[in-house]
Amino acid sequence: MNRVYILYVRPLLNEEVYKYYYDRVGEYRQKKADRLASPISKARSIGVGALLRFAVEDCTDYNFDNLSFYEDKNGKPKVLDDIFYFSLSHSGDYAVCAISDTPVGVDIEEDKDLPEKVKKRFAKDVTEWTKKEAKGKLTGNGFFDSTPDTYVYTHKKTDGMLITVCSNKKTTDFLYYHLPYPCN
Repeated sequence: MNRVYILYVRPLLNEEVYKYYYDRVGEYRQKKADRLASPISKARSIGVGALLRFAVEDCTDYNFDNLSFYEDKNGKPKVLDDIFYFSLSHSGDYAVCAISDTPVGVDIEEDKDLPEKVKKRFAKDVTEWTKKEAKGKLTGNGFFDSTPDTYVYTHKKTDGMLITVCSNKKTTDFLYYHLPYPCN
C-alpha cells in the first residue's frame, strides 16, 4: 500500500477550525506548530498532522491516539516499532501525507522555475528538487543523501504544485482530503 493524501490548508486559517484540529493531532505536532510564527505556517503544520491522523485511521487498524511518534537521530518523524511508514510535506497552501507498508518519502513544492543560483548548486528543476527531498525523507539522510538510488519516483501535478513520492513501488493512490468541521 502506497497512498498519498493531499490537503488544501486555507480552512485552518479560521481560528475555530484550527483549534478543532489542533486538539486532535497529538502533542508532537502541537509543539511543532506552536514554534511557528505565521498563521499559514501553523495551518500547514496542523494540516499535515490532521492528514497523518486521517491516513492512519483510513489505511491501518491502529488507533492514532494510542500511537507513539518520535524523531530518529536525523530528525525523521517515525512511529514506534515501524508498524507503518509515513512521510509529511507542506508548501504554499497544501500539505501532503504519504503512508505505506514500506519506507516512503514525499515532497510537495510549487511547480515553478527555480532561481539560477539554485539550479547551479542543487537541482536543475523542481522535479529534480522534489526527487532529492523525497529520497532524503525516505532514507532519513536529508536532501544531500548520496546513497545508491534504486527507488521508484511517482510525480503528480495539482493546482500549480508538484508532488513527488519516493518508494520501492509506484504510487497510484492520490486522494484529496477536505477538512470536515465539525467531524465526529
